[in-house]
Amino acid sequence: MANFRSRQRAHLRRDPTLRKEGPDAVADGKPAAKGPADRKGLPPRSGPKPPYAKDARRSAPEDRDAPRAGKPAQGERNAPRAGKPSGFGPGKDKPQGPRPPYADSRPAQTGEAPRARPQGPRPGGPRPAYDKTRGAGPQGGPRPPYAQGRGPSGREETERKPADAAAPSPARALFSRPDRPPQADRPRNERHTGSTVPPGPRAPYDRSPSPEAGERPRALFSRPRPEGQIPPARPDAEREARRPFPASRPPRGDDAPLAQREVASSLQGRLAMFAPCPRGLEEVLTTELAAVGASDIRATEGGVGFAGDMATLMRANLESRTASRILVRLAEGGYRTEDDLYRLALAVDWPRFFDVDRTIKIKTDGIGSTVRSLDFVSLKVKDAVCDRFRQARLGRPSVDTRSPDIRLQMFLRRDRATLYLDTSGEALFKRGWREETGEAPLRENLAAGILLLAGYDGTQSLLDPMCGSGTFLVEAADIALNRAPGRLRQFAFERLRNFDAVTWESVRTAARLAERPAVPLAIRGSDRDPAMVEIARRNLAHAGLEGCVVLTVAEVTETRPDAPSGLIVTNPPYGVRLEEQAALVAWYPELGSWLKQYFAGWTAHFLTADAEFPGHIRLSPKRRTPLYNGSLACRLYGIRMVEGSARREKAEPTE
Repeated sequence: MANFRSRQRAHLRRDPTLRKEGPDAVADGKPAAKGPADRKGLPPRSGPKPPYAKDARRSAPEDRDAPRAGKPAQGERNAPRAGKPSGFGPGKDKPQGPRPPYADSRPAQTGEAPRARPQGPRPGGPRPAYDKTRGAGPQGGPRPPYAQGRGPSGREETERKPADAAAPSPARALFSRPDRPPQADRPRNERHTGSTVPPGPRAPYDRSPSPEAGERPRALFSRPRPEGQIPPARPDAEREARRPFPASRPPRGDDAPLAQREVASSLQGRLAMFAPCPRGLEEVLTTELAAVGASDIRATEGGVGFAGDMATLMRANLESRTASRILVRLAEGGYRTEDDLYRLALAVDWPRFFDVDRTIKIKTDGIGSTVRSLDFVSLKVKDAVCDRFRQARLGRPSVDTRSPDIRLQMFLRRDRATLYLDTSGEALFKRGWREETGEAPLRENLAAGILLLAGYDGTQSLLDPMCGSGTFLVEAADIALNRAPGRLRQFAFERLRNFDAVTWESVRTAARLAERPAVPLAIRGSDRDPAMVEIARRNLAHAGLEGCVVLTVAEVTETRPDAPSGLIVTNPPYGVRLEEQAALVAWYPELGSWLKQYFAGWTAHFLTADAEFPGHIRLSPKRRTPLYNGSLACRLYGIRMVEGSARREKAEPTE
């Protein structure tokens, strides 16, 4: 109310025609000065302040109805002021007197007599309830509201029935299908589904052939196929358009298409295989593979490729002494991105090689490859293997990185990839006889390769004056007795689907028949540490060679030969620390003197990482063979000891 009075006074000040005379009149646009006696027509204050006089706008209760100076009385408040139209619109005056109840507002504004709303029941009966139906109402009855040619919005309907239409169809529920009754009128078991399943618990899904359909029900979105047939692989990537290179990877500089893929369909017939080995032993491995019946042998750096059947594969795993694994090539082709490697792995029919309940592990190696991550490639290959099993609706195999049943290996070059199936499982240098090791054990296949490079065939005397855990001794005894190095272990090809147990048993039987009986051999080993000699003794017993090898505790320079000729094959300490290297440099001349004094006629072979070893022992090696003990580059020095001095005596100068 106070805000309204303020706006009213401001309006009067702006419009001079609406000014009025009196105490509140405005002179020259400014309100007249008010004294203490003319404050809103109130008498001057004298004496004590009367009650309810805190606010000048409030009066005492007994004087509340008395007229105030400058203000109309109670009954005159609604009267229009002079010079100002009443109401909020121009020319509109409020009617005098109170309005009748329930009167319509329109006649009061137009000056007509007010119409009172009828009191009592509605003529013609109560208003019918709203009917949610289209078209005509019940037979013989009026149309419900919002149905007399107009919709709820008041607009006239545009779709009308033709004049020659037949009898009106029965009314149906709004937004319902014409061929089904409303949901409320249908049984609960038929609502929202349209099925006629009887009430009660649903029966389990039955995969048996239906007598009405005459065929076996298949999975959703699947194609019909004969029973037992495995779906074919996806089309090759060569049929698709070439994909652009990623922004983060530069192009290779050529627009040549991907190389043609080669995918093996099974392990029957002729197989393409590859046998990795320690670098430097490729020639020895080539001879071994030729002995087991391999063909198309071609040596490369770090391994040998060959071909053969399943029997050749079994013999290579069982009888090879220098191979690390026997891999079967399943797919080979070009690639540019990891997606190409995924499609290459997906093209292999994996359910033909092993069951879905076998655990898998994928390893990726590469030389000159430009992929971002080898681990990511392994992940893509794993996804392809699992997706191929899912395509056959067989589930997916699990991954085991520690002891898997099936191992897959992807090898990448610059623009070509090869996918292998590992038929060995654990590496072949794990023979199954080693129970304990020393500080720096030598791998068994490297030890066997060194013996073969030294020319050992089991007929010569052999000495290892620094035997350690006895790796050279066990491998030399197996060579002398012609024992298969894998006779005590199992292989991964035994877990494949097409494993031929009959062929495998015949291969193992032939290997056992070729063995020589265990007899004492001309093989000796010694070490200065009694604990290492005891470990070597237990390893020989686990390998079934107890009593075949002589073991003693002795210093290197205290050992003496037991034959006029023979072989010394040993792995001296390398001396990793500086103080160790200094001690070895001081000891090496003593080792050379011991060889020259006692082992004339023998041939010594030392595997060491010290490139200055021949100069330290003051002997000239006859042969230097580069080898790798894991990732450590080493040399195998072959030194032939002769009787007497190999140096010519200098001629005395003549006078």
